[in-house]
Amino acid sequence: MKSRIGLTVLCLVLALSLVLAGCAPAATPSTPAATPSTPAATPSPTEKKQIVIGVSLDKLFLGRQAEMSGVRDAAKKLGVVLWELVADNDPQLQNTQIESFITKGVDGIMIVAVDNKAILTAIDKAKAAGIPVVTFDRKVEHEWVAYHAGLDSYADGKACGEYVKSQNDGKPHLVLELLGALNDDNAIQRRNGFDDALKGETNLTIVQEPTDWNADKALSAVANTLTAHPDLWAIQVPSDFMQDSIKTALQEAGKLHKAGEPGHIIVTTIDGAEPGYRATVEGWTDGVVALPLFDLGRSALENIVKVIQGGTPAVKDQRFPGTLYTYQNAEQNADKIWGSSFK
Repeated sequence: MKSRIGLTVLCLVLALSLVLAGCAPAATPSTPAATPSTPAATPSPTEKKQIVIGVSLDKLFLGRQAEMSGVRDAAKKLGVVLWELVADNDPQLQNTQIESFITKGVDGIMIVAVDNKAILTAIDKAKAAGIPVVTFDRKVEHEWVAYHAGLDSYADGKACGEYVKSQNDGKPHLVLELLGALNDDNAIQRRNGFDDALKGETNLTIVQEPTDWNADKALSAVANTLTAHPDLWAIQVPSDFMQDSIKTALQEAGKLHKAGEPGHIIVTTIDGAEPGYRATVEGWTDGVVALPLFDLGRSALENIVKVIQGGTPAVKDQRFPGTLYTYQNAEQNADKIWGSSFK
């Protein structure tokens, strides 16, 4: 009797165990139990987000390419993503492009302005969105611009003027000074530096002709001046992308002579692009001021990253002066003239 009761109790215990086991969720290979030694693979809350910077350029030419090589080099070293747009000299298009950067939520915006007044609206919108702005090459007056990497255009113009001054023999001479676009601070400062260098040279008469950074206008200005003044003594060219047009005008007037030859017209220019480098090596252009464009672009990128990360640039408006090379030493210093590599 006792053995029968014991057997019955044992059966009931086994049955209850099976029921309880059926209530527990079965472990599967796809959902392994988490253990302290194998934490879940989730992003760290302290992991840094990659910085994205929108770059809006006025137009794309050799000088901008040289600047952008500096920007891209610094971006690569700092792990920054660049979104690049070119406004093709259209101020309204540039404003629209910057607004698109703002809408997409970039971390910072770098600008070479088409027009330093028209761009103010877009910078106002960047300020409202709290997105830092840095300008380079062309200065824009706006309190939200955290840093400007610019050319020392006054020093560049003055270097050309000082060269012309060094050639002055004291006789009455006419100097043709071509001007860039006067809504561009670079053009204004190049003019000012050149004029200041020649202030005391009372025997020199300076005639100014606007070009609006247009090579065809430069050609016409030189051709017309040579027609009216065949004894033209010197020409100041505000940017050497015009150099081939100047050469054409001199050739057509029978005035293309190398430095040191009879009838040579002194020519100085600024930038250091391939046409200026070539013209100086050929000798019909006396000197070219080569600009440190790579350094300028690199500094602009480095400083906007600094601002994005909460820092403050050591200098808000940093200027990079160029170096004058003449027909006598340009080729030997090709490695210092950025345009020498664009052959």
